[in-house]
Amino acid sequence: MPQPTPNADESHNDFIDRCMGDDTMVSDFDDTDQRLAVCESIWTDTRSDEPKGASKRPEGMQMRHVPSDLAQIRVHDGADGARSISGYGAVFYDGSEGTEFELWRGAVERIMPEAFDRAIEEKDDVRGLFNHDPSALLGRTSAGTMRLDKDKRGLLYDIDLSDTNVAQDVAKHIDRGDVSGSSFSFVVESEEWHEEGDVDVFEVRGVRLFDTGPVTYPAYTGTSAELRSGIATARESWDRWKHRDTKLTTEVEPTPEKKVRPDPEKLELEAFIERCRRDGQKHGGNSSAK
Repeated sequence: MPQPTPNADESHNDFIDRCMGDDTMVSDFDDTDQRLAVCESIWTDTRSDEPKGASKRPEGMQMRHVPSDLAQIRVHDGADGARSISGYGAVFYDGSEGTEFELWRGAVERIMPEAFDRAIEEKDDVRGLFNHDPSALLGRTSAGTMRLDKDKRGLLYDIDLSDTNVAQDVAKHIDRGDVSGSSFSFVVESEEWHEEGDVDVFEVRGVRLFDTGPVTYPAYTGTSAELRSGIATARESWDRWKHRDTKLTTEVEPTPEKKVRPDPEKLELEAFIERCRRDGQKHGGNSSAK
């Protein structure tokens, strides 16, 4: 049986739910993290067929997910009856489980504490989305209905909930424990590679932030990154880093010039010519004296 593809009028949430429960996908990908990554890739690959003017993922945009025990999503009830949700959209690397993403064997990614500084200070227009779905909008920083901050653990979001169906449904799911993970979408703006033993470490030090919020499937819990766009982008960066090191090594340690061994026959001929020249000068001097 072929893998499922999104229907024309199907939302991101509905397709992911259907894809995760598809018999072929369950049979081919028994690991739920891997199955979710493939479903997300199918959704992304088919977005190019959307009508003109439809929302497109920015080039190079990636997603990272925060597991339930680190996301700490909560629903808050205000004195005036207003409700809000808060949680960690991203966690910084601190050496503990869940704060490091495996890109491929021998390479890991870490979100560093300064990664969101510019986005917060310059007030990136960030959306609060459920499952990264633009049709499931919960809040927006430019509208004042969503606020971003950070502490030593990670990126914090706080979203004022409206009386829309999607907002109230999400709040109910969080209260019940159905939704407990978070995620964020970004493009890397500042990065750094270095080696730690046999592992190449990719440090994300600055991003352009697009959205963050609660998700149904908090996949990639410190064991893997998004399969296609994330790994492809990191791999290109890794290739540039490795190529740069090779170039620098070549410049510091140039190849020694090849020494040319002298030709014995040529040396003997040059010596013979020199003797003849000297003999000629000697005989010429004697003739003049007479």
